[in-house]
Amino acid sequence: MAKRKTHFGDRLRMLRKEHELTLAALAERAGIHLQSLARIERGEQKPSWETVVALARALNVEVAEFLTDEERGE
Repeated sequence: MAKRKTHFGDRLRMLRKEHELTLAALAERAGIHLQSLARIERGEQKPSWETVVALARALNVEVAEFLTDEERGE
């Protein structure tokens, strides 16, 4: 069985949960509409660069944290 490819939304969800934030709390911190954030997590919408930066700041992480180990070459 083929392994499902991890996308940005999967990493975002993992980081959000690690920081014990709800979707609503992260949306507020990042200044993003809740529905847009939910679509990004589900992989239905790709974030703009500005959104990626806002999410990284809201989570207090480097933008590179959104990359999978494979994308980072690990």
